[in-house]
Amino acid sequence: MTDSTHQLAAAMHKLVLLLRSEGRAGARTAGLSATQAQILAEVERLEQPGVGAIAAALSLTAPTVSSAVSTLVKKGLVEKVRREDDARAVRLALTPAGRAIAESSDEWPHALIDGLGGLGEDERAELLRSFTRLIGSLERSGAIPLSRMCVNCAHFRPEAHPGEARPHHCALIDAPIGLTDLRIDCGEMEPAEAPARDRSLAALG
Repeated sequence: MTDSTHQLAAAMHKLVLLLRSEGRAGARTAGLSATQAQILAEVERLEQPGVGAIAAALSLTAPTVSSAVSTLVKKGLVEKVRREDDARAVRLALTPAGRAIAESSDEWPHALIDGLGGLGEDERAELLRSFTRLIGSLERSGAIPLSRMCVNCAHFRPEAHPGEARPHHCALIDAPIGLTDLRIDCGEMEPAEAPARDRSLAALG
């Protein structure tokens, strides 16, 4: 009999299979590979989308991203634009056709959303806490790049309101936040120093 670690890994693998299946289906509809569809979504999401930033966000190599971007440019879905602050640098931008595909492929599978909706509020909070800690552990081991989570942010104040329903605090919006308020991907996240990130992650223990 396998231990709980292996059971959890097997459970997560099933979720990955669902996400891959849905992602591939959407990509095939648009005539793209799953990687190309993911890159379109990142070009739309990132403030300064470039090959390096996209490679880091998707944990891919720069050559892989560069090759996929070249294909997307040929398909008329992405264009290369000179940055205003540095004429030597190039950022990526979606064409209208690319934006339409990116927006349609950025939706989560209905089956997953329905399944999560069937859980209680406390169960969803516990899942979010556990996944945040897991992602943080993988980041610190170097398995994945640093993500834009609340616990990695300089604005996050862990346990600022002890004993309250929302014990943490976001200095950016100046408001208390609880487990279900934690973000896994926040566009306004500003990376905190490593010791502060570690303290924030430990506060979820």
